[in-house]
Amino acid sequence: MQISKYALYFVITILVLLIALAAGASISAWFFSSQLAGHLQSGVRTAADSAIDGSRVNILIMGNDARPGEGITRSDTLMLVSIDPHLRKAVFLLIPRDTKWESKRHGVQKINAALAFDGPEAAVNASEKLLDVKIDHYAVISFEAFIKIIDALGGVEIDVQEPMHKEAENIHLEEGRQVLNGEDALGFVRYRDYLMGDVDRDQHQAIFIKALAAKILSADTLVRLPELVMAANDLLVTDMLLTEMLEYASWAPAFSPDSIITQTLPGSFDNDYDESGSLISCYWIVTEEQAHGIIDDLYAGKHYEVY
Repeated sequence: MQISKYALYFVITILVLLIALAAGASISAWFFSSQLAGHLQSGVRTAADSAIDGSRVNILIMGNDARPGEGITRSDTLMLVSIDPHLRKAVFLLIPRDTKWESKRHGVQKINAALAFDGPEAAVNASEKLLDVKIDHYAVISFEAFIKIIDALGGVEIDVQEPMHKEAENIHLEEGRQVLNGEDALGFVRYRDYLMGDVDRDQHQAIFIKALAAKILSADTLVRLPELVMAANDLLVTDMLLTEMLEYASWAPAFSPDSIITQTLPGSFDNDYDESGSLISCYWIVTEEQAHGIIDDLYAGKHYEVY
C-alpha cells in the first residue's frame, strides 16, 4: 500500500488508534454481539470487571510531512504506542525527531530520516534498536482529515497555557481553557516556537492526547463511534489486519482516560557550531540506560524528566 501523497501527521493516527480502542464494543457488536452494543449504549464498561484476552501490543506511529506531489519524506513525528490489556493501560512514548540514529547504510542521521530513506520498516527497525523492544505494527496517516474528524467529535477541550501565533502556519490561539475546533486543534499540536523546540512540542502533544482520550472515551462519544470509525476508515496506512484491529478494539470497555500514560523519551541536546557560532547540527542524544526498559518503567508508574 502506498503512503498517501498528502501531508501526514501523527495526531490523526492517535485519534484513529484511540477510536479503535474505544470503539471495541461498537465494532465487535456489528460482527459478534448485540449484548455488547447494549452495554456501550448505556455507558457500562463491563469488561473492566473481567479478564481481557490478549497480549501487550506495540505500534509505531509515524507522521510523514510530505506535501502534495512529494513522495515519502522524513517523519515529522515518531511515537511508540504500547497497549497492555491485562494492565488496562496504554503508553504513548514520543520519540523526538532529532534523536541521533547511526545507520549502517546511511551513517549518522536523525531518526526521522529512516522513513524517508527506507520506508516504515526501517523506522520500525531503528526504533526497536533504540528502545530494545519488539514492535508489532506500524501506522502512518494523513492529517488532511484531522480537522473534519475533530469537528465531528465536537472539538476537544484544551487549557492553552500561552498564546500561540504563527502566521505562516495559520496558527492563532489565545491563552485559556477552550474547546478547540479541528483547525485550531491542528494548530495547537503543530506549534513549535518554544524554548526547547520540538521537545516542548512533544509535551504539548501529550496534553492533547490526554484531552482527546477523555473526549473519545466519554459516554456521549462512545455511542457515535461507529460513524466516526467509518469516517476514519480510509485514513490509516498500516500493516495491521482487520482481525487484529478488532481484537485491540475489543479491549476498549476496560480503558479510561486515566489509563493513558504519556512520556517524551528523555535525553539531552548535542549541538555543533562552526567558527562563527552558527549551528551546524543538532541531535537529541538518548543513552541505552535511558531508553532500554522505559516502557516497562512507565507501566510500573515511573516518570522521567525529559532533560
